[in-house]
Amino acid sequence: HYTMVEQFKTQLSTNCLQDALADGAQRQFVNQMMIKAADVSNPAKATALYTEWTRRIYEEFYTQGDIERLMGLPVSMFMDRHAPMETKCQTGFSNFVVLPVYEVLQMYLPINGALEQLRKNQAAVAARGDAGGEGPDSC
Repeated sequence: HYTMVEQFKTQLSTNCLQDALADGAQRQFVNQMMIKAADVSNPAKATALYTEWTRRIYEEFYTQGDIERLMGLPVSMFMDRHAPMETKCQTGFSNFVVLPVYEVLQMYLPINGALEQLRKNQAAVAARGDAGGEGPDSC
């Protein structure tokens, strides 16, 4: 992930986006970055949509943790409904996965609205915290 973001930054710092799109290999790399941005886009969506999908993701995580517990396995990090760490996980995901992708894309594409929404959602997550009183530490 980080390597891809850095390669994109380097590649487009030497070429404008239009030149990159004219070259087949560079165009494919731009498309990969756009798919990456779409894949991690949940924290940059409208708050209600972000909140609903985050709830769904955590239900999936917690179900996996329940199954691990029933099988006598250690419960994976972020998947234990008895020790929620949603703030920590969401903060780390937003700061270290989503934000770098959107910041580099903003250099070449008009996505200011998505970045503003991402920051709004980050602030809401940090203010909410988890039921256990956990702060917004990174993953």
